[in-house]
Amino acid sequence: MEVRLENLIEKIKSEGVDAANKEAAQIVADAKKEAAAIIAKAQQEAGAIRVQAQQEARQMQANAENSIGQAARDTVLKLKGEIAGLFDRALNAGVTAAFDAAFMKDLITKVVTAMAQGKSVEVVMADIDSDKLLAQVQAALKDTVKGGVTLKLDKRMPYGFQVGLKDQNVYYDFSDESIMESMKLFLNQRLKELLK
Repeated sequence: MEVRLENLIEKIKSEGVDAANKEAAQIVADAKKEAAAIIAKAQQEAGAIRVQAQQEARQMQANAENSIGQAARDTVLKLKGEIAGLFDRALNAGVTAAFDAAFMKDLITKVVTAMAQGKSVEVVMADIDSDKLLAQVQAALKDTVKGGVTLKLDKRMPYGFQVGLKDQNVYYDFSDESIMESMKLFLNQRLKELLK
């Protein structure tokens, strides 16, 4: 009986060990499957993160390039504006300096003489050496204009004059502002061409 008991114990042990081995093998197989699934999921997530990172990097590069391009355009526009402003100030100083009393007298005399042709002319002048200039212009025009000349001073006009036929709303503007605007139309176009 002892032999049977030993066989029985041996059989129980071997069945227990076999069962434990099967269970251990199943646990290992399940762990391998789970590890493979975790690795696959991690690789998939890593791939998605890599794709997203590449897209973000491309977007950041595009944004940086756009920002640099905008900054360059802004700088060029500001520089053009500064150059145009400098040019305008220089032009203004030159035109203003040219409108002295002697120049005004000669210019008014020539324009009024060409325009009058027997008609009455009205001249509105800047208040620059007004008494002296008024007397000089009146003396210069006294014998040349038959229709008569009305001379007025305008304290709001810094330099220059306006001339037109009396009682008509048409006049020619020879003020410093008008001459500068006329010159700027041509000169600013030329300046724009130079800046290109």
